[in-house]
Amino acid sequence: MKDKLKILVVGSGGREF
Repeated sequence: MKDKLKILVVGSGGREF
């Protein structure tokens, strides 16, 4: 699940977990 959150955050804000 963390991979999906990472993609969403990168697509939205450009940050990585």
